[in-house]
Amino acid sequence: MGSLRRRSSVCFLTSLSSIQGFVRRIAYSVQVGTLSGTMDRIRFHHAVCRHLRQNGWKIISSCSESQRGDDIVARHRATGREATIEAKGETSSKTHTNRHGKAFHSGQASSHVSRAFYRAAQTAGGKTAGAIALPRTELHLDRVRKIECALKKLKLEVFWVDSRRRVTVAGIWPAEIRP
Repeated sequence: MGSLRRRSSVCFLTSLSSIQGFVRRIAYSVQVGTLSGTMDRIRFHHAVCRHLRQNGWKIISSCSESQRGDDIVARHRATGREATIEAKGETSSKTHTNRHGKAFHSGQASSHVSRAFYRAAQTAGGKTAGAIALPRTELHLDRVRKIECALKKLKLEVFWVDSRRRVTVAGIWPAEIRP
């Protein structure tokens, strides 16, 4: 009878430890915004890089939020074509800001799209393909629809990242380099 109680106590403590770990993971997810449906720039950036790697691209460089320069530079393994991608996350990854963990509002989505478009247009041309990576939200989708003709004319690709970190591509780049 005593060994049964000991086993029950061990099972209970193991279960309690597992539950505590699970609660800590949920609390962290809420803190960084992954449970509330928002994704910070770091997770967003990783999702785009992962998608590129899985589709024949080598990441040449990737800037963190505090660094200046092209967000992502990649080279297509088969064709050697380079691409620069301007990436905008769905929330701030800076924990000291008021916007940390909160989805961006309409004005911020407009700012994201216009700044990403401008940067991608600057870097595209010649051997370098340009692209923007944005959160797949109604606000961002609406803003991109309004400049779709310009994106196609300049051959700027659009990477959409949903809240589950799945990446889809608009399909503007030529098929031989399209991720």
